[in-house]
Amino acid sequence: ASAGALLHLPLARVPNLTRTIHALRGRGFSVVGLDHRAPVDVHAAVATRPLALVVGSEDSGISRLVRESCDELVSIPMPGRTASLNASAALAVGLFAYVLRPNGGAETAATMPEEAGVAQPGSASDL
Repeated sequence: ASAGALLHLPLARVPNLTRTIHALRGRGFSVVGLDHRAPVDVHAAVATRPLALVVGSEDSGISRLVRESCDELVSIPMPGRTASLNASAALAVGLFAYVLRPNGGAETAATMPEEAGVAQPGSASDL
């Protein structure tokens, strides 16, 4: 990751995303999915801290079941004909919009459920 950002950001790659979403919600996380079809602009989202941001695959986005499991779906406003960004760019915009909020920011991996398969900051395990 650029400039060592991976050293400070908890990331997860999980085998069952809907189960992980429910586990995160049980720990007090707001689970927000990025979906270009969502009517809510990422800047107007109501998610509170701590946040779990879900980004789908570049070809098909997030699945119907995952969309239904999220607390909120938000989109990134795109002018012109382009409907979406690639996954890494969408994640960057989503995270930036979140940290601009009052009290925005990321929780530490220590607050995330073990079953989420979270890579500790500074680790790239299972990524």
